Amino acid sequence: MYFESTLTEHNGEREYDSHYLIAADDFEDALKKIREYASNWYGEADAWDIVYNEEEDHWSFFGGAIIITVSDPVQTTLEKYFERLKDIYLIK
Repeated sequence: MYFESTLTEHNGEREYDSHYLIAADDFEDALKKIREYASNWYGEADAWDIVYNEEEDHWSFFGGAIIITVSDPVQTTLEKYFERLKDIYLIK
């Protein structure tokens, strides 16, 4: 099965979206995978400097200077996923 999720980096006043396709057995597996990926967003960050805020469901890095959020995974197909990306990124 395939799922898609959007990871958003909140960096000061700027936001950056990254769209991901996840191969997973089910929703819970997809959610686990995208959350693990988000927690390692800045590989060079020290473990003590990565904080997960369960109440607000986000990760903070570098003393809260950067916040990472992820959308819940949504089941998709390869065709639908790439069509959506084409709609987002294609310059006509």
